[in-house]
Amino acid sequence: MNAPLPHRSANAAAFTVEVCFDEREARPQWEELEKRGTPFQTRAWLLPWGRIVAPKFGVTPVYVTVRDARTQRPVMFFPLCRRRWRGLATIEFPDLGLSDYNAPLMAPDLDLGAVEMRDLWERICHVLPPADIVRFDKVPTTFRGRDNPLARLEWMRRTGLCAWMLCLPSKRELYDECALNRKTRKEHRRKRKHLAERVGAFELCHAATPSDGEAIFDALRSQRAVRFRRTRRTDVLDDPCFLAFYRAVIFDEWSAFVDLSALRAGDATLATLFALRHEGAYLLLMHSFEPALEAVSPGIVAIDEMITRVIASGDRYFDLTVGNEAYKREFGVRATPLASGLYALSWRGGIYVAVHACVRRGRLAFAALVSSVWRRQHSVRNGAA
Repeated sequence: MNAPLPHRSANAAAFTVEVCFDEREARPQWEELEKRGTPFQTRAWLLPWGRIVAPKFGVTPVYVTVRDARTQRPVMFFPLCRRRWRGLATIEFPDLGLSDYNAPLMAPDLDLGAVEMRDLWERICHVLPPADIVRFDKVPTTFRGRDNPLARLEWMRRTGLCAWMLCLPSKRELYDECALNRKTRKEHRRKRKHLAERVGAFELCHAATPSDGEAIFDALRSQRAVRFRRTRRTDVLDDPCFLAFYRAVIFDEWSAFVDLSALRAGDATLATLFALRHEGAYLLLMHSFEPALEAVSPGIVAIDEMITRVIASGDRYFDLTVGNEAYKREFGVRATPLASGLYALSWRGGIYVAVHACVRRGRLAFAALVSSVWRRQHSVRNGAA
């Protein structure tokens, strides 16, 4: 692991930008702003990440604070990290595939246009520790109705990956009427009926104690293990380091930050849900179901039941997070585009960014060529017919 770096700061007309490398020094501004962003930039998520995941990958923390130059009030906070990646020193969000969203924490009254964010970004770069590139991924363009100025930087590009979120009404009946079409409502009723015919009466149960949580989390792991073996995919929960991280988030401090639920019929666990609760939002991270019941859709029924519960609790958002899986469209969610980007900080980084851009343009050109050939052949076949 790299040795801690000294504190550095830079001042500008509108903002003061500073960077530190000690969580204790960053804690006051972190605590002040962490309710203003995604749960993946909170201490409840990132302190276990830093304690368990970071040492394995040689990661060191980098905390950037933007303050109002007049009042010195923190208005933006970046929990970042520094590590080696493909032979380069990178600055990035703490993630490694575990965080669904990467974004700064921002004061509610901060409003930055594209030009203002560009100028602020240049000042931020002046105080970053030595590195080759900044590498940002899974940056939401908006979050809960608020634009993310980080996504406006000219070197950020929208990706094909989206997040999926639902703004909830006050009653379940309004959700059915406004978010779901008639065909989807009918399909949900059909799935509930077929599941009940197969297993009998069922209900959604919620972990109230750590022991309840252990039982649901173990069932989630077992259900995922069968499904991932069938598809020959790698399950993140099979990695001991990542498993230890998730267990720390859930069980180190049993709190309302984590929600574990299971759809049960008697003693049988039909489906499992693992989510985060943050500032009026339910964010579904993982869910699974009993593979033998796949034909009667217990996973879909469990999510539908959870939406009812979340509405009743008064929460405002139901978030199916990152991934373009088709099942998400069954719940009336809207897509939020995600952005990613590379920014060079050294000549080595500049070479990498230039090569990456050439490769990207080549892939896009090839995809356009394939599409053009397919359309031409399709047109010829239709003409012959």
